[in-house]
Amino acid sequence: MRKLFWIGLVIFLICGSDALAGKVTLKDEARIDGKNIMLADIFDGISPEDNCKIASAPRPLDSMVLDAGFLSQVAKGYGLDYKIKTGYEKIKVYRNGRVIDDETAASLLKEALADKNIGDDYDVFLLNHDTIAVPADGDLDLEISELAYSDKASMVVAVLRVKSGGENFADYKLTARVHEMAEVPVLSSAVGIGKKITEADIAYVRVRTDKIRSNAVLSADELVGRYAKRTLKAGQMVSANDLRLPAMVAKGKKVRVIFKKPYMTLTIIGKALDSGTKDETVRVMNTASKAVINAVVTGTNTVVVNEI
Repeated sequence: MRKLFWIGLVIFLICGSDALAGKVTLKDEARIDGKNIMLADIFDGISPEDNCKIASAPRPLDSMVLDAGFLSQVAKGYGLDYKIKTGYEKIKVYRNGRVIDDETAASLLKEALADKNIGDDYDVFLLNHDTIAVPADGDLDLEISELAYSDKASMVVAVLRVKSGGENFADYKLTARVHEMAEVPVLSSAVGIGKKITEADIAYVRVRTDKIRSNAVLSADELVGRYAKRTLKAGQMVSANDLRLPAMVAKGKKVRVIFKKPYMTLTIIGKALDSGTKDETVRVMNTASKAVINAVVTGTNTVVVNEI
């Protein structure tokens, strides 16, 4: 508070020493926009021509308390008709402000990285940093400076310089990771087990390439026309292991069974005990002998038994 007293005393000398006419009352609280605390911010009854700076404001979205000692010195310095009665008088001064969100800061970093040849599609993800609180009033100018990018670590460090009303306000250090992104197909809604996936089921999302699994489906052509082996959730990458091609052999239906032996091929009619698609092994029953054999699906309603 001693610091505030000397600030007030210096400002009092600058503003003038003439006593201000009229009785003033202390406000319950003060909410300000600018960088200075003025007499009229804390007292009612101050005319515009008598309004002077009494202290520097706190940082945006921050506050400070002016206690009885400071208020008494201000009143005496300006000759205000205001008396401290209890010694507990005080006023809280809150400075309005706005926050530069992470999306805006990341966008500025991404623009600054444009000449670093990172790739065609990448995103910037900010790491922990102080809240970027800026003045509520005046035009803002945001500028990235001192940028350093590490391709090996995929990290960028820079300074966000904030100017308000043409004057430097503050510098904020930003640290972020840079990730290559890719657009992948996903399901727009859940698909149940055994259901066929159509073009209407396809949507696209951007994901980090380091989060794409090795067996993930990366093309819509690999989804459309396939059937779900299990219930697939909306908005998630689909694994190739979760899909199957359309069944070429249906359980309970008649199939052509081809026995292949050296120098001889034998064909009979059997009954499929499993459904299957191309290159899958299914069980087939010989309708004459009732024997059950394993065969490989090679075409529509066709299976092959290879015997040496």
